[in-house]
Amino acid sequence: MHSQGLRPDRLVPYTLKATVQRGMELYAPAGALRSQGDWYELAYRCLLNEAGDRVMDFQFALGPLVPETLWDDHGLAAVH
Repeated sequence: MHSQGLRPDRLVPYTLKATVQRGMELYAPAGALRSQGDWYELAYRCLLNEAGDRVMDFQFALGPLVPETLWDDHGLAAVH
């Protein structure tokens, strides 16, 4: 799936693996993004300025759907 047509309404950066911070870089190797009722695996890297209040670079990779049978195990909320 490509990112066109996504309508994200929730992000859980630490769902499948913990988020890591190295200096001013945040790396989420296996989070999840909810769009239109479905959860997708998501990895991203975010580089902040020295003050930590501005994003200087952001890269992400969208992965496959997270099966609904795993949502509870990973703390992913269903759409209400």
